[in-house]
Amino acid sequence: MFRLPVTGQFGSTPAAGQITAFNNGVGTFWVQIPGGARCSGEYQVRDPNPALVLAGKCSNGKQGQIVVTRTPDLMSGSAIVKLTDGTRGQFVYGNLTFGQAFGQGVVATIR
Repeated sequence: MFRLPVTGQFGSTPAAGQITAFNNGVGTFWVQIPGGARCSGEYQVRDPNPALVLAGKCSNGKQGQIVVTRTPDLMSGSAIVKLTDGTRGQFVYGNLTFGQAFGQGVVATIR
């Protein structure tokens, strides 16, 4: 089992969380805005693909789609999020910085 930090933003509001990979091959993730809703989901740790499309659900009833791009070692990556209400998010995990993934001042667009 290992855990990795997640940092990023929903809209322009900072959020943080964690990815946990379990020995049974199931991974979990969550992110939260301080004082706000917590959004979470699961993924398959052993999936060898560098990009994954995941579903997420939030404690306030919102849900959405997450597109994750992973580094070759699968220990770092970035994610773009779109919730059903149109809220968008950008996140990084592991050793990847937000600037490395998205550039400074860049906002991802999901259509």
